[in-house]
Order: sequence, then structure tokens, then C-alpha cells
Amino acid sequence: MKYVVLGGSSFYGKSFTKLLKDNGEEVVSLSRPSFDLSKDFRLPKSDIVVNFIAEGLVEESWADPERWLMTNSVYTTRLFDDLKRLPNTLYVHVSTPEVYGSVSNWVAENYPYNPSTPYAVSRACGDMMLEAYHKAFGMKMIITRTANIYGWGQQDFRLIPKAFNYFSDKRPFPIHGQGYSMRSWIDVRDACEGLYTVCKHGKVGDTYHISTTELKNVTEILSNIGYIVGWQEYEWKPERLGKDKHYFLDSTKLRALGWSDKITLKEGLNAYYAAFNERSKRVSVKA
Repeated sequence: MKYVVLGGSSFYGKSFTKLLKDNGEEVVSLSRPSFDLSKDFRLPKSDIVVNFIAEGLVEESWADPERWLMTNSVYTTRLFDDLKRLPNTLYVHVSTPEVYGSVSNWVAENYPYNPSTPYAVSRACGDMMLEAYHKAFGMKMIITRTANIYGWGQQDFRLIPKAFNYFSDKRPFPIHGQGYSMRSWIDVRDACEGLYTVCKHGKVGDTYHISTTELKNVTEILSNIGYIVGWQEYEWKPERLGKDKHYFLDSTKLRALGWSDKITLKEGLNAYYAAFNERSKRVSVKA
């Protein structure tokens, strides 16, 4: 199969591209500026297009909501228009659980949209437009929504890498609100296997959740990291505007396709710390 991966230099996209190559798939990885949704473009022919391109960062989206809407809604719709030229290509849209807003229990893929931030609104708009294209034109598409991913190589501003950096330097970690936000945390390797399963066996027109069944709030994650590092201290900050408290994604539909998560949170965090220490050793030798 020939895959086109949009946003292949992102953390999730790069990890997925590696998995595809490890499985002997033909892959074309495209990222900005080689593939800019704001300009004229043409998708190369392929069997499957997987799109990771999105304007992220929840808090920052309040400062410039139009930018988020342009990238995640308007420019993405241009991509859908181009896909009409490729009726035999399966399009897999990597979305986010934030389109649901905060939920109080496990939710399935048909849970209604209830976004709380400009970022989440822009993603929900893009998802709904894709669903409309599927209904109107029969576009071959699948939507995925993945729990909070982590793993070695993730951007330093994300919670887990940031916490390892702060605690290793013996700096107090800034916690917004009370740290009670509950999430499912999934190792990027498990997430990529889930996405690959969707590409191979998912039903056209469906949405799939990629999630573990293990839930931890922010303070629990930080406590686990502090235990591994051997130091932890916090600095309390006001809660972020529009912050969702809980994301509980029911992944029963994906598990019915044969996927299951293999890496526990404890194993994933320890693997991250091992890679973190190895990098620190290399930096020390160079210095």
C-alpha cells in the first residue's frame, strides 16, 4: 500500500511514518512548507492519506482564534475538495477528543460535539465538514481521536517531557488549577499501532477512539514522574481558560478490530526516563 502522511514531521506523524516503514509500506511524508494547506496544492496519488496537520495549543488559540479556524477548518476543507479527485483514496483524519468538551463518563464515538476553546471549535468544525463531504460525495474517510499521547521525542512543552526536564533540574513544576484534569495517557507506539489498525481494517465513514482504559489526573502523572526522577515540587497557577476536566474515550470499537494497548503507563514513563538519561550522558560527553 502507498501512504501519504501529511504532517509527517510532527511527533505523532513521525512515529507513525516510522511504523509504516518498519512494516514495509511505501510512504511519502509531507510537512510544511513542502505541503502548505493555505496555498494551491495537489495530493499525490496514493492508497491512503493520513492527515496529522493541525494548529494545536489550546491556551494560545484564545489569542488568535481566526488563525486556528483558518488552518483547522478552512484550509482543511480545501484538502477535502482536492480529495474529490481521488475517489479510490482512503482519507484518515487524525482529530482530537477535545471536540467533545469535558465529559463525566466513558463516551463512544457518537457522543455530541461540545467544544470549549477556539482550538476545539476549529477541530470540531473540520470534523463536521468532513462528515458532510462523506455524506454528499461518498468520500472514503475515517476519523480517529486519540487519547493524550506521550513518548520519547515529544515536544518539550508537553506535560510529560516538561515534567522530566523540570524535576531533573530541581525546578518547581507549574500546575494550573488543582491538577485534577483526568486523562487517558497512551504511549505513542500503542497509538500508532491503533492508527495502523484503523487504516488496515477500519470501516469507511466511521470514527474510532484510540485510548487506554487507565486513567490518571495531572498530579498523579507528575507524582509518578517525580518518583522516577527522585525529586518533585510544584508551583500552583490559575486554571487555563476553557480547560476541559475529563476526557474518557471508549475504545471498544477499535478493540473489536483486534487492537489492544500493550505498554503500561509505568513502562512508558520508565522507557522515557531511560532515553532521557541516555541523551543527558551524550550531552555531557560532548560538553
